[in-house]
Amino acid sequence: MLAGTRQRSRWACAALYRLCVTGLLLGLYGAPPCHADRPAPLTLSKFGILVPDTSNPYFSTLLRAAHARITQSFPQAKLLARATGYDEKSEATALSWLRQEGVQVLLVAAAGPRINVAEFKAMHAAGIKIIAVDVDAPVADVTIESDNRQAGFDACRYLAKSLAGRGRVVIVNGPPAVSSVVERVAGCKAALNEYASIQLVAEDQDGLASRWGGSRAMTAYLQRYAEIDGVFAINDPSALGAESAAAKAGRTRLKIASVDGSEEVRSALQRPGQLVATAAQDPSEIGRHAGEVTVQLLEDRYVGPRRVLLPTPLLVRSSATSAD
Repeated sequence: MLAGTRQRSRWACAALYRLCVTGLLLGLYGAPPCHADRPAPLTLSKFGILVPDTSNPYFSTLLRAAHARITQSFPQAKLLARATGYDEKSEATALSWLRQEGVQVLLVAAAGPRINVAEFKAMHAAGIKIIAVDVDAPVADVTIESDNRQAGFDACRYLAKSLAGRGRVVIVNGPPAVSSVVERVAGCKAALNEYASIQLVAEDQDGLASRWGGSRAMTAYLQRYAEIDGVFAINDPSALGAESAAAKAGRTRLKIASVDGSEEVRSALQRPGQLVATAAQDPSEIGRHAGEVTVQLLEDRYVGPRRVLLPTPLLVRSSATSAD
């Protein structure tokens, strides 16, 4: 009887020792992971990209770079892409369609920060991550764009210098609700205001951010004004359209500056012509950055700012290299 009692006592002591050691280890290192509680691996089945014009090299390059980065992390993800033509109704229709298709993420160059707000809010309420590219968008989680105000400022400062600080300038404007357009024009006007002998005579013609629209806008200015010395166009396609219209009208002495840094304008800066400068955006970097932010948002580890501004080095005539 006594021997049995002693045996049970030894067992109890051994069990108590094991319990104490286990408690010490748990205190030091924490409880072992419970695999049953581990969250399911993150998946992305569909994502949308909405831009004004997929034929524009700027947007097509941006789209490809974003797609490449996202599918690097989520190779099975399906891309649904649409173009809006800067049209408010087309954008609303596309937003509704993408939401119904079940995209989990939307990368969008919006028609404007105060357009189709209800549609964007509906997407956000559905848990869809919204990353704005090139232009700010309603309720965007993050906006990634060029420093558009600085781009407009640098282009127009160079334009003013190329005119020796005097002359009459017009602006081939763009879609009025688009934040990047508004900021570029504001930067341009700030630069021109630094030159007392530079006169901004008009900014009311919308070149629709296109070559055709730039030609139409420039034709209207040429018919209205007998003397124009300089032109600021809000992007390269409209600048090329303006150059074409001026050449057809025989007004080849005026000078043109713009924003984009497209391959076509880089080439134009290396030949005789009216284009003198472009502030270069990097659509590939914007797209890659947007793709990286998308991955980080989905993995709930993004800690950067809500608005990311990327630099726009100025490219000038002859060398098509940075003016800095």
